[in-house]
Amino acid sequence: MAASDKLHKALEALNIIHSSTTPSDDVILKNKEKIGLCVLVTDMMCSPDTKIAPNFSYLLSHSMETLLKLCDDQDSNIRMIADECLNRIIKVQMHTNASKINLELHKEIKRNGPARSLRAALWRFAELAHLIRPAKGRPYMQSLAPCVIKIAARSEEAVLETLASALPKILSSLGPFMNDNEAKQLINVFMKNIHSENAVLRRTAASSILGICIHSQKPQAFVIHTITSLLDLVLPVKDDLSSYTILGVLNCLRSLIPHVANDGKETFLRGSFGVKRKTNKQVTLSIDSIIQIFELCLHWTQHSDHNVTTAALETLNELLTTPPKDLITILIDSHGLGRSRILTAPLKKLSSKALSEVSVATISAVDDSQLLDADDDLSSSKVSAWLQGTVREPHLSPSQLPLQRSLLSHSTLDSLSDYPDSESLASEDISLLLKEETRLPSPEPEVFMSRDSPSPPPNINLIMDWDIGNVTDGDLCPLLFCARRLVTAFLIPECSSVRVSVRALALSCLCQVLKFILKCLLKNWIGEARKRLQESSMFMMSYDYAIIQIHS
Repeated sequence: MAASDKLHKALEALNIIHSSTTPSDDVILKNKEKIGLCVLVTDMMCSPDTKIAPNFSYLLSHSMETLLKLCDDQDSNIRMIADECLNRIIKVQMHTNASKINLELHKEIKRNGPARSLRAALWRFAELAHLIRPAKGRPYMQSLAPCVIKIAARSEEAVLETLASALPKILSSLGPFMNDNEAKQLINVFMKNIHSENAVLRRTAASSILGICIHSQKPQAFVIHTITSLLDLVLPVKDDLSSYTILGVLNCLRSLIPHVANDGKETFLRGSFGVKRKTNKQVTLSIDSIIQIFELCLHWTQHSDHNVTTAALETLNELLTTPPKDLITILIDSHGLGRSRILTAPLKKLSSKALSEVSVATISAVDDSQLLDADDDLSSSKVSAWLQGTVREPHLSPSQLPLQRSLLSHSTLDSLSDYPDSESLASEDISLLLKEETRLPSPEPEVFMSRDSPSPPPNINLIMDWDIGNVTDGDLCPLLFCARRLVTAFLIPECSSVRVSVRALALSCLCQVLKFILKCLLKNWIGEARKRLQESSMFMMSYDYAIIQIHS
C-alpha cells in the first residue's frame, strides 16, 4: 500500500505543477521538479510492489494520461523525459497489460487533443495494434473510424504525417473488421486533401488512401473505385484546371496503379478467423479508365509547370513498369487508340465487366502472336522513315543567312584543320566564304562564334518543327507515339534547358517502352534466322546492365 500511495501522491503533484502558472524566475526549479516526478512515477510503475496493488489498473491509466499530457510541455527536455518514461512503462507492462495500454492510447486518440500528445498516442497505438484480440477488433474499429475522420480534418502537417504512417499499421490488424461504409467515409475525407495547395497534405492523403484501400475487406473494389473517383476529378481535361489538383491526382494514381490485380478476384474473410477464400466475382478496371490514365500522363507531360511534368512522367513510368491487364496489348496494337478518351466525360463511373468483355471502338484484343502481324510496321525501313521523316528543316529568315554561313565556315575550318596537307585549300575556301558574306548586307551586328562553345548565341532560338503524329492516329502504335513524345520533348539536344531529373524520368519511361517493343519484335523473329534471334536475346539479357550504365 505504501508504494501505491507514494505513486498516487507523485501523480497529483505532477498534475498540479503542470497546470499551475508560475513566474519566470521559478521556471527552472519547476522544470527540475517535473523531471524528478516523471522519473519517480516511472520507477514506481515498473516496480513489482505496484503490480500487486488492488488499484493498479487506475494507477496505470492515470500515469499514462499524465505522461501523455507532459509530451506537450513547452520545455523540450520535459517532453523528451516524458516520452522516454512512456516507452519504459509500455515496455515493462505490454506483456501483461497490453489491452489496458491500448485502451489508454485509444482514449488519447479519441480525445483529439494537442498535436504532440496526439502524435505520441498515434504511433504507439500503431505499433501495438497487432496485440488487440480478434474479439475486440470490431469495437475498436467502430470507435476508431470517427476519430480518424476528425483527425484527418486537421491542418497540422506533423499530425497528418504521423497519421499517414500509422494508419497502414493500424488497418493491417483492424482492417478486416472495417465495413464498406466506414472505408468509403475514410476515403472521402482524405480525398478532400487531394486539392490542397500544401504538398504535405496531398502526399499524406495519397498514402492514407492507399492504406485504406489495400487493408479493407475488398481491396480490389476500393482501389478501382478510388481510381475512378480520381479520374472524375480531372475529366474532361480543361485548361483552367488547378495544378494542385493535377499533382494530387497523379501522386495518388501512381501509388494505386501497382495494386490493380490482374486476376480481379477478391479475397474475403469467411468462416473462422484468418481463413481466406477467393470468390468468383470479377472486379476489374475498365479499358477506358486504363487508356485515360495513359492519355493523361502523355497530355500533362506538356504542362507549363515542371512539377506537373515530373509527376506525369513518374506516373507514366509506374504505369509501364507495372501495367494492368491488357494495357500492353492495346498500346502495341497498330490500329492505335482511334479516339481520345480524356476530352469528353466518361459514360460510366465504374465498370464491373472484365476487360475482355468491354467493347472499345477501333480496338480489338488479340493474341500475342498476332500483335504485329504485318512485319513492315516495325521494319528497318519504317523505323528509318520514322526517324528521318519526323524532322523538318528549320526555316531561316534572310537576316539569319550570314549566321548560317558563319557557322558553315567554322565547321569547314574544324574539319579541314585536322589534315596538315590541306591548309592552303582550307584558307582558299574560307576566303571565298568570307567574300560572299561581305556582299550581303546584314542588318544585325556581326556574331563571332567561339570554337570552345558550339552552341548558338543566346539571342538566336532555332525552333525545330517535329511532326510526331497523334496518339489517336488510326495507323500509329500508341507506344511508338509515346517514344516520339519522350524523345522530342526531353531527350534531344534542343531540350538542353530541361531539368536533369526530368530527363532521367523520361529516359526510364523510354526504356520501358523499348522493352515492350523489343519483346514484341522477338516474338515475330522466331520464325526467322536463328542468329538474329540469338543476337536479340543477348541484347535483352544485357538490358538491366545497359540501363544502369545509361543512367550513370
